[in-house]
Formats: sequence, C-alpha cells, structure tokens
Amino acid sequence: MDSSVLQRYLTEVINQYRFAVLSLEMLRKSLDLHDLDIPDDKSVDDYVFLYAHAFLTHVASISKLLWPEARTRQRRPLAEERSEELRSILCISEDSPINNRRIRNHFEHYDERLDEWASEERRYYIDRIIAPIGTISGFDDKDYMRRFDPTTFQLFFHGESFDLLEAEKEIMIIGRSALDTRREIDAFPKGMLHAVCPECEKVRWDTSLTCSYCGAPVFEEF
Repeated sequence: MDSSVLQRYLTEVINQYRFAVLSLEMLRKSLDLHDLDIPDDKSVDDYVFLYAHAFLTHVASISKLLWPEARTRQRRPLAEERSEELRSILCISEDSPINNRRIRNHFEHYDERLDEWASEERRYYIDRIIAPIGTISGFDDKDYMRRFDPTTFQLFFHGESFDLLEAEKEIMIIGRSALDTRREIDAFPKGMLHAVCPECEKVRWDTSLTCSYCGAPVFEEF
C-alpha cells in the first residue's frame, strides 16, 4: 500500500481509538453522580448505556478496518488487501477480542432483537440493568436484554457478554501502535534526499527537506 494511503487508514484507526477511549472515560464518570451534572429528567443508566453503545460502535469501527465483513470483501477486493496489511503492520492476531462484533451488532440492530424477543414464548423483558451479576435472582440470563456489571465492566445482551476492559486494553495497544507507525511514515517519506542542493549546488550536512543555504527543496518524492 502506498505510504500516503496507509497514513489515511492509520489516521482513521487512531480517530476511532480516541473516540472509544473518550466514550469509556465518560461511562466511568457516569457511574458517579458527582462527576456529571445530570438533569432531573435523566438517569444514570441513560448515560451508562449511551456511552457503552458509543464505545461498542467505535471499537467496531476499528474492527471493521481490520476485519471487513464478508459482503464488503466481496464487493471491494481492496478491503481484504488493506485489512491484511493493517493487521500485519500493527501486529494484530486473529484471536483479538475486538474481532468479535456480536454484542455491538445486538445493540446496533435492537429492532431485530425485539422482533426475536416478541416471537418467543418466554417473554420476560428486563432491560438497562446496572448491577453486579448475582444481585437479582429468579431470572434466566436470556431474560435480560441490555445489562452492565459495574464491578467487572462486563456488558451483557440476552445471555452473551463482552468485556469492556479487555477491549479497552486491546485498542490501547492498537491505537499506540498506529500512532507510532504513522510517525515513522511521516518521518521517513519515500523518496531521495539530495546531498548536494540542485539549485545552489552546495554540499548539505543536515537532513532537512530544504536547503539551509538557499531554501530550495532538496527532497524528491518517488
């Protein structure tokens, strides 16, 4: 992949990494009423599930850059090529926790999940619960829709779980790797740095991209 094109993909990984980190930071603040000025018509769970959903969305955006959906790969061959190169450059393994987008899909396609719930015989409906596991008895895990455990930062949906802290740790590694890689590309663009200025023909002793004598450009991109 051309370095200028790679920069754009890395920049988007970094953007989504920053958005995800900010979302989780706001989720943490939402758990403490003293850290947020919550209006009377809002509740803690409004903010917790807002930022949990935002975190899932931004993590999924990173995930899709690294593992495009099958239909995307079929329509755009470039998607497969760039994702493989990004995973290789950033040293990301296939068993990465953010490779699984199931919980994000549940939140994103809630209308479909409601249709599935409505078609079931057992219709307990418990939603937007913030409580440690085991504090509420008498219900099956699948009776819960959106549920968050503030002690472990596990997010649940209809019996499935997603570890937000594990995902946070992974995107921190990915984000920092993307930042480091982009800095390397910025510092070492592809091309030739002339030792002798093409304009004034003086020998140069530094590594700047312009001549220190006449100011002429001395870097020729390939």
